Amino acid sequence: MTANNSSLGRIFLFDVGGVLIIWRDEWAFRSIGRRLKVPYPLVEQTFLPLRERLQLGEIGLKEFWEEFAAMVKIPVPGDWSTLWGQELSRRGRGNAAVRDIVRRLREKGHRTGVFSNTDASHVKIFKEKNWLPGFERWILSYQLGATKPNPLVFQRAEKALGLAGKDIVLIDDRRSNVEGALSQGWDALLYRNAPDLTGQLKRRAFL
Repeated sequence: MTANNSSLGRIFLFDVGGVLIIWRDEWAFRSIGRRLKVPYPLVEQTFLPLRERLQLGEIGLKEFWEEFAAMVKIPVPGDWSTLWGQELSRRGRGNAAVRDIVRRLREKGHRTGVFSNTDASHVKIFKEKNWLPGFERWILSYQLGATKPNPLVFQRAEKALGLAGKDIVLIDDRRSNVEGALSQGWDALLYRNAPDLTGQLKRRAFL
């Protein structure tokens, strides 16, 4: 574990999909299934392990679609480079209520960052849409070679941040990720909705 460097100050790390961005994976799975004429259950069961490898940085987007096509026995989609991202771009949207919470934390002097299981193609969309403005640090799974809730990703995040323990607060909508952060000694809050998160932050005197 990286030595605690409290001189840097506490940082709040926000998950992206489901917290900072309003998004549901099934939207993409259904849209892709219709586009490629592949049943939804098959899209989902094929996507998930491949997406894990993409988010780990083990494969690129083209290899993802080549393997997907081989597994579901279809030709590689001609629009493979945009097929997944265009649904995120079309249907995803920034969570204004959470963005307001982030603003209030910054006004209190806290540092903020994002901590996401994601890949380079989606980060490009996040930036194009300006969904994540002003965050001081971006901790991304495909760059660290590990995904939440693997203990390794929290350890690598500590090294990248130069912080450890309670100086890092994770806000995530997946209980497994919250539990993983807590087991690493971090502080962590389970995101349900913006009013509930505001209440949790106030009870801990962060807001």
